[in-house]
Amino acid sequence: MFHTKRLFKKKTVVKKPQFKRTDFKRKKQLKDKWRKPRGRDNKLRLGKFSKGPCVRVGYGNSKEKRGRNKDSKYEILVHNVSDLEKIDKKEDVAVIAGAVGLKKKYEISKKAKEMGIVIANEPIRKKKEGTKKIKAREEESKKKKAKKVEDEKKKAEEAKKAEVKEKAVAKPVEKEEKQVKAVPKENDAKKPKPVKTASKPEKKPAKKITGK
Repeated sequence: MFHTKRLFKKKTVVKKPQFKRTDFKRKKQLKDKWRKPRGRDNKLRLGKFSKGPCVRVGYGNSKEKRGRNKDSKYEILVHNVSDLEKIDKKEDVAVIAGAVGLKKKYEISKKAKEMGIVIANEPIRKKKEGTKKIKAREEESKKKKAKKVEDEKKKAEEAKKAEVKEKAVAKPVEKEEKQVKAVPKENDAKKPKPVKTASKPEKKPAKKITGK
C-alpha cells in the first residue's frame, strides 16, 4: 500500500545538477562545458556515481516551461521590420540578430515600440556631443599644450642662469689662489740667496802635563 501511494504523489521540484565534461580537472585545455561521453570504457557513460551525473531524459523541464526564458516567454529572432508582425505581444519577446547593422537595429526598435513589443537586446543610443562642447574641449587641450611648452622653456632658462652664476663665482676664487701662490716666488727672487760656508772644527785646548 505504501508503494502505491508514492506513485500518485506530485513530482517535487529538484535543482538540476551541473553537468561537466569528463576529466576536465586533469587537463587544463579542457573546459567544464558539457560534452557527451563516447568512449567504450568511459566511466561517466557507464553511470559510475563518483564520476558525476550524466545528461538524461529525466532531468528535462516540463512541456509548459520548455523553450522559454526566465520570464516564461519565447524568444524569436528578428532580422528586419517585417519579422515583427509574426510576434505575439503576450507570449513572445523579440531578439535582434547579431548580423543586423546598427542603422537597421534602430529602425526595428522604433517600430517595436509603436507595436508594443519588448526587445531583449535593444540597442543603446550614444548621445552625440554638440559642436560647442567639442570646440571647447579642443581649445582646452591646446591651452594645456601651450602651458607645458612655456614651463619647459622657463625651466631651461633658469637652469642656464644657475650655471652662469656658478661659473662666475668659481673664477675669482681661482684667481686669488694663483696670486697667493705667485707672491712668495717674487720675494724669493729679490732676496740674495745665503752662501753656505764650511764650518771649521774648533781646536781643543791642549792638556797641561804636570810632573811629580
